[in-house]
This record gives sequence, C-alpha cells and structure tokens, in this order.
Amino acid sequence: MLTCRYLTPLLAAVLVAQTACLSDYTDNEDNALLGLLIAASLTAGPFTAARVSRTSAQSVPGATTTALAFDQLDFDTNNLTDGEASGGLSTPADGTYLVSGGVDFNTNATGTRSLQFTAPTAVAGGQITDSGGPTAHSLGVLQTLAANTTVGAQTVQDSGAALDTMTDPSTHLALVRMDRAAVSSAFVRKTTLQAIPDAVLTSVTFDSADYDTAGYFNAAQPDRLTIPEAGVYLVVANSELEVAGVAGARGVELLVNGTTAIARDVRTTLAPSFGLHGVHALYSFAAGDTVALRYFQDSGAPRNLQTRTTLAIARLDASVSSARAVLQRRITSGLAVAVSNADTLIDMSVLEQTDAAYTIAGSNSTAINQSGLYLTIASLQFATNAISRRRIDLLVNGTRVVQVLRAAIASDNGTLNLMHMQRFNAGDTLQVRGNQSSGGSLTLQAEGSFLQMIKLD
Repeated sequence: MLTCRYLTPLLAAVLVAQTACLSDYTDNEDNALLGLLIAASLTAGPFTAARVSRTSAQSVPGATTTALAFDQLDFDTNNLTDGEASGGLSTPADGTYLVSGGVDFNTNATGTRSLQFTAPTAVAGGQITDSGGPTAHSLGVLQTLAANTTVGAQTVQDSGAALDTMTDPSTHLALVRMDRAAVSSAFVRKTTLQAIPDAVLTSVTFDSADYDTAGYFNAAQPDRLTIPEAGVYLVVANSELEVAGVAGARGVELLVNGTTAIARDVRTTLAPSFGLHGVHALYSFAAGDTVALRYFQDSGAPRNLQTRTTLAIARLDASVSSARAVLQRRITSGLAVAVSNADTLIDMSVLEQTDAAYTIAGSNSTAINQSGLYLTIASLQFATNAISRRRIDLLVNGTRVVQVLRAAIASDNGTLNLMHMQRFNAGDTLQVRGNQSSGGSLTLQAEGSFLQMIKLD
C-alpha cells in the first residue's frame, strides 16, 4: 500500500499531484527526509516561459539584416529576461523549447520580408520569406537548447526603403520550456461556410468543438474562446479561404478581449489568389479573457471561409513537470520537389529524435502509438524561389487537415511553416506534402525542412 505519511501537508500534496507517493516505511525521521528528496526530484523546477513584444514602430532599413528590439515585457515566469524587454530571451535550463514569434510590417511596398530566430547555434527552420504588400509572419519551431542560450529574432526586407513594424504586440518573441502536461485544452472548427466581406476585418465563428476540457467554447458566443483560469496558453489557428480570381491581401489575426492583436499572418497573393493561413501565439491570460480569430480579404467581393478553419488552445503551465514524448524528423540534404504543380510526399529520412509514442512507418510517414494531444510543426524551406507559389500540407490518415501557401515574387529562399494542435488516436499516421508551381524542379534545404511533434498530455 502506498501512503503519504510522514510528510508535511504541502509535500504530500505535491506528491499526490505527481500520482506518486512514498512506500509505507517504518516510522522514523529518515523517511521524512526521503520524502523531501523525492518531492524535490519530481517538481524539477519552476515553469519556464516568457514573451516580449514591440508596441512602438521599429524602422527596418532595406536589404539589411536587422535584429528585432522589443519594448514590452508581456510576461516572464522564470527570469528569462532579467525583468526587462530586450532583444532576446535566455534559457535558464537545458530542455526542449517552443520558440514562437512574429513580425508585422505596417507599410506596403514591393519586395520580400523574412523572419528568422537566432541563437549561438542555428535554430532549425527559422526563416520565412514572403512577397510585398501587407506582410505579417507567425513562425514556430521546437528546439533543444542548452542553459544560458539567448534566443533572438531578426528580419530582412528589400522594398528599397525603410519599413516600420506595427505598433501592437503582433511583433513579438516567446519561449516556453515544453516539460509540462497540458492542464486543459479545446479544439473548435467550422462545419459550414462563412462569407467574409470585401475589405472588412471579420470575426470567424465556429460551430463545433471536437473536444473541450474546461468550457472554453460557448455556442452562444461562437466567435471566441473564453479563458477559464489565469495561466500561460498556446493558441493555434488555421484558416482556408476559397480561391479568388484576383490578387490582393489575405490574412488572419488572433485578437484578445476584442482589442489587442497578439499575432498575425498576412500577405499579398498572386492571381488567382489563395487564402491559406496559420497563426499562433504564446500568451499569458487572465481568467475571463477571450481570444478570437479574425480574417481579412480584399478580392473585390465576398469570399467563403472553408470548413478546414480551426482554432485550438491549451494551457501549458502545469504545477509539476513530466517527460514529454518528442519526435524530430528532417529531410536529407538536397531533396527536390521535382514535379511542378503536383503533390509530393516529403521524405523525412533523417531521424534526430523519437520516443515510444511514435513509430517511423516509412520515409514519409509517422504513426501515432499513444492517443492524446499533440503539437505538430512542419516546415519546408525552398533553396530557390522563382515567381510562383509554394504550398505545404499536413496529412492525417491520408487526408489534408492543414495547408499553408505563399507566393514568391523573386529568386530567394522561402520557408513554409505550419503549426497544428489536435488530439490524435493510436494508429493515426501523419505525412508532410509539398507542392510548387515554378515549372521545374526546386530543391529543399535540410536545415529548414522538417517534421516535429510533442505529446502534450
């Protein structure tokens, strides 16, 4: 029989929270000391996360790599910032971290825009390049980082003149150590089409919850999720708009309490235009706060938002740590997406990390062994970008569930990055698929082309 005798009530509570306890030893003071040691080993330190943002315009000169400087500390749970917003976040301990960020340009001009995470060693898949016009990026990557590593963000734009960032927290950098099970989570989706008016920023409504463990979704308020308890949350949204025959701006944003945009994904598309977007944010919410997804398009007429539009949330700041099942797969160097305008399953032949939760089902397939909530990040980085489109798909059991597309306007590197957070069943399979329309073969770069997964429960 397991009991928690000989411990103070506080220590006993810690051990019960860990679903572990001391054996029923003979009464003596040594057992109390043993209880202290076990409790200390199980808690394994404080929850580690922080976010900084830019709330005043930062001028980014043309054709110059520029470090993003942040002027607002949104939150910091474990001294990643020394209490001040800065150009980077420092890791207090070794571990697997989610690096999340965004850059949002205020001025429209022709040219490419990029966002890249930086560290003393390369941060995998850190660059996104996009076309001119309204431009905002949302970028994420799982990365194993050593203690005292400083992670920053930098951008490049080549419009020919200086561009300013937006004056809200959509330009940001966040870091969280992924060593906790999710406290609660929800996943809502559209099951019917929604018309998005021309040139009107419109709240997206949802009508079905695949799961909801804490009452986030209320069908009477279908345009938002409501935060049940104060804490640090990851919010992930993906959207799909019908194809329009004209070029123009397409984009999404995450909006807190109806007033503050915390992340955006916006760009100008080539004709015919596609509105395939993903956006995410790590954020510290108060109980009762709301988060919503809004969509914008200026094709000249209303366009229908499709049923693959989803919104997911998970609270990450559990009181105690636990091991997380991580998968890291990558392409071999120089892999080509050889056929123009044809879907190509991507070989992720380089296995960098895996766990019993996953089975390597083939060079382009990963099987789930343990049912649960998973965060999935996929990325494809094209070494050469002709004037055309690039697309990345995440397939579950052979069916596309997430898709992100970008248009290239010049010869340059270009990365497509998508994030998805959903419950999978044991036996489900995941694949990454690419498509490009350059008219010839394009090569993928190994450092920016990968599949990453982490089990969150």
